[in-house]
Amino acid sequence: MCSVPTSLFKDNCMLKTQKSALAAKLLVERYIGQLQTDFFVIDGGWLLHRITWKRNVTFNEILCQYSEFVRQRFACKCMIVMDGYVEFNIKDHERLRRINGKVCGDVMVRLDTLNKYHQSNFLSNNTNKSRIVELLAARLSEDGHIVRSALATLISP
Repeated sequence: MCSVPTSLFKDNCMLKTQKSALAAKLLVERYIGQLQTDFFVIDGGWLLHRITWKRNVTFNEILCQYSEFVRQRFACKCMIVMDGYVEFNIKDHERLRRINGKVCGDVMVRLDTLNKYHQSNFLSNNTNKSRIVELLAARLSEDGHIVRSALATLISP
């Protein structure tokens, strides 16, 4: 007997999940059945990594890409739930895996600032990530979407 299923581990490390396989299956099912709905709840972390940033464009243009993606993909008002955890949590292992070897200094993130950084390097810095998430949340709210912190969503009724 063991307290954790052994299929979750290999060589004393937790195995990487196959969420992409599940997502691919769900997306296929959605388009086959032409599901009609009035409301979507979107994982902000998924959304943040879904768009590939261009370099040498302003952060305003990057935010427009996100806004356009949500508008085209979901065609209705959505709730976007952003990670709001500052303390240790279960996602830290995945975050550490993503930033392995990537470095980026603090960037003054404003709408008119040119992005000169690779997206994964930029997002490896928690300060930069918080700043872009703050701007993204404001933009999506301006578009009429509901934006919440995951922590606030868990606490509020």
